[in-house]
Amino acid sequence: MGEMGLFPRLFSVNIEQKKNKLLSRFASTIRDVSAMKPSGFSLRFNNLSTQREETGDNMSLDVETQQDVNRNHLNNQEIEANSEMQLEDDSATPKIMRVKKRDGSLQPVDVNKIVNVVFACSGGLKEVDPMHVASKAISGLYDGATTKELDELCIRTAAMLISEEPEYSKLAARLLSRFIDEEVRLEGINNFIESIRVGHKQGLISDDTLSFVVEHKEALNIIIDKTRTHRFEYFGLKTLYDRYLLKHPISRNVIETPQYFFLRVACGFSQSFQDAKEF
Repeated sequence: MGEMGLFPRLFSVNIEQKKNKLLSRFASTIRDVSAMKPSGFSLRFNNLSTQREETGDNMSLDVETQQDVNRNHLNNQEIEANSEMQLEDDSATPKIMRVKKRDGSLQPVDVNKIVNVVFACSGGLKEVDPMHVASKAISGLYDGATTKELDELCIRTAAMLISEEPEYSKLAARLLSRFIDEEVRLEGINNFIESIRVGHKQGLISDDTLSFVVEHKEALNIIIDKTRTHRFEYFGLKTLYDRYLLKHPISRNVIETPQYFFLRVACGFSQSFQDAKEF
């Protein structure tokens, strides 16, 4: 009885050994076949039955090669490698800083223009270092900045140095004056009468003021002295720009310079050209 009970166990162990041996040989064959196939070849065997004479049992075998998985893994590695190479190429090539013009086009930044503008506004200011202002402004640039942002950056840079040297207030004011002039020209305004007409068209200036200016337009244009704006300190001119100069209701650009503003007010209180001149 003991021998009869041992026999089934030995037979079962023998079957398991043969099964494992067969699976090992089959897997080896699959690897050999897969190695001979092109990259990306996928081999799948479903419900493969092998009749075994010893037992009469059926085996079900489901084998799938990892070729697709390996291929995708290699493709991903290749994409990552190409991306890294592209990044290296981009970093190796120096980027050109560009500025956006008012018409929307981009062009390389000309740092010489920035330096020249700051130097031109620094005339007579002995305690001011224009190169220091220009270099600080240039260091704050970024690709795609607008010319307006570039001008504002120069103004703010000079204004931040006022606490170190009071003369930087004059420099910041002159840079702001230049910025205001450019903004007025952007609205197509080149003289005092054009400023008044634009303001009247937008409902900002009365009919009486327009009539008075049109009547004395040539004389009024002559008496304007733009250099008087240079008498301003920065904070005074900034207050005038922010709160008092007329702005276009749509574009929000100013439509008058500080000198146009003072002359407009004078014309509003005057009955004659001489009164406006002496106001």
